[in-house]
Amino acid sequence: MKDFKDFVDDEKTNTDGIEAKMPQSVLDMVKSLTTKYEGKSEGELTGAILKEAEKRRKEGTLSNVDLDNFYKTVSPMLSGKKREKLKEMIDGLKRM
Repeated sequence: MKDFKDFVDDEKTNTDGIEAKMPQSVLDMVKSLTTKYEGKSEGELTGAILKEAEKRRKEGTLSNVDLDNFYKTVSPMLSGKKREKLKEMIDGLKRM
């Protein structure tokens, strides 16, 4: 299985068009965080993603559709427990 950085950078990986549905700003955020936190712990990456997502939700630049597309893009790379944790984070952000 590819690591997160390879998945995000490989446009051919995402064959269902999800990447095309995500605003460039969300894709840029994911790529930036991936580069910045490469080699860091899961907690550090999760915290950074959550902090940035909360900021963008408050600014009104991250929609529920964006969050759903992010989940659909990232979740195939995760184990069952991590996928559930991501879903909980997404659901929490949607309630903001």
